[in-house]
Amino acid sequence: MRALTSYRLRLKRKKLRIRAFRKSFELKKLSKRSVSSQRDEILCFVTLRNELPRLAFFLQYYRNLGVSQFFVVDNGSDDGSMEYLL
Repeated sequence: MRALTSYRLRLKRKKLRIRAFRKSFELKKLSKRSVSSQRDEILCFVTLRNELPRLAFFLQYYRNLGVSQFFVVDNGSDDGSMEYLL
């Protein structure tokens, strides 16, 4: 890989990391539930947007696999997904 191409890719990754860091301050917690995890629990971290039609199947599938807690980051859903989860 040429040095210039490598430098451009590195610069692009750096810009994306800075953007992600700035955006992390826009996250807000919607539920007042406390997070308690045991050592043997299986946790699921999910990012979703407008997934209400598939959400019940998704949750049931992963509960059957043994997931005990879900941590959901909503990406601006407007179909009622967060209300369903809360």
